[in-house]
Amino acid sequence: MRAQRNSSRGYSLIELLTVMAIIGVLSLITVPQFVSFQRAGKMKSAVRNFTMDLRTMRQKAITQNVWTRVVISPAAADSLAARTYTFTQSRDLGVTWTPLPMRGGFGGGTGAIGQGSGNVKELEKAVFFSEMVGYTNNALIFKPNGVAGEINSGGTFVPVTGVIPPATPVNYIVLRTLWNVTNNKVTISLTPSGQIHTTAIHV
Repeated sequence: MRAQRNSSRGYSLIELLTVMAIIGVLSLITVPQFVSFQRAGKMKSAVRNFTMDLRTMRQKAITQNVWTRVVISPAAADSLAARTYTFTQSRDLGVTWTPLPMRGGFGGGTGAIGQGSGNVKELEKAVFFSEMVGYTNNALIFKPNGVAGEINSGGTFVPVTGVIPPATPVNYIVLRTLWNVTNNKVTISLTPSGQIHTTAIHV
């Protein structure tokens, strides 16, 4: 009885090229979608972290009986300055301000080196503050009673004009990314009581 011989053959060049072509087509489809998904996630993360910081500042104002302030430097294009925001506090009704350490903050004259407990934070890369409308000196302030507002040019505290979307807010902050992703512009507004509203659009 003759023993059966195991025969094996390799893949032909045409088969290999076909598989490589399929992989290439799939890559062209999935990689851009993955990049877009990742970028949209960074935008959402930046908005979430910033609004969380605003809530924390309001809470600190109430629990520590101080005025707290968030200062930003909006710009038309992405830059380190336009991504950075600082936290300060006042124990004399907004006359003098000192650094307010925040968890996850860095620098800012608090003696902290690197990430940890400074009074400066930074948005996700490629996400920046493009506008801050209705706030004198680009500063949002919380009083010990939890009211949000600003100190006007005359040195008087003025609560924000709370308008609930879809009405156009009077006081608002805009976060932008120049990436072509869904909801790449987010407008953040507050009511006088500190309630935060976000409106996202694609531009």
